[in-house]
Amino acid sequence: NLNNKNNELKQKENEINKREINLNKEKIDFEKNKKEIIKKELEEEKKPILIGLNNIGATCYMNSTLQCLSNTKPLTEYFLKKFKKSEKNIMVNEYYDLLLNLWNRAKNNTAYSPNSFKEVLSKENPLFAGIAANDSKDLINFLLERFHQELNEVKPNTVNNNNIINPQDQTNEQYMLDIFLKEFKEKYNSAISSMFYGLM
Repeated sequence: NLNNKNNELKQKENEINKREINLNKEKIDFEKNKKEIIKKELEEEKKPILIGLNNIGATCYMNSTLQCLSNTKPLTEYFLKKFKKSEKNIMVNEYYDLLLNLWNRAKNNTAYSPNSFKEVLSKENPLFAGIAANDSKDLINFLLERFHQELNEVKPNTVNNNNIINPQDQTNEQYMLDIFLKEFKEKYNSAISSMFYGLM
């Protein structure tokens, strides 16, 4: 009888040990999966999510322009990673604030109303005041030029336009191109000019 009981106890002990091994294995697997899930969630949280823009009165032209600009990756990366607000920069400050709202994960699945941007835009350019529809092309031209002016690192009255070109050099295309490029860089030095401007 004692032998039988000993065998039964050993068998139960073995079963308990097996169960403990399985539980430990399940715990390790759970912790591993948990870490992977947390890692994925953290990675997802880092991803910006673009939200919509409400139409605030025939502003389809403005909303589509702002969505196009905000999806221009180098431009958005510049504003979100390098740009610093300054009192003299009216339009770029407003655009920066709009971007923060547009790419705000906390406001996912909602739409943002660009009232403040429209108000500042209307003050800075009467063409876009009121509730009338406008042309996206006119707006994007205005915004890029204005952004460039506000971000241009070249100070006014410091550009030298006195490059004297000898008549024989005027037929040398490479020489003339180098001169024009030099002048261009002396006049235009901003994130906007480096991304969007060119010389033809």
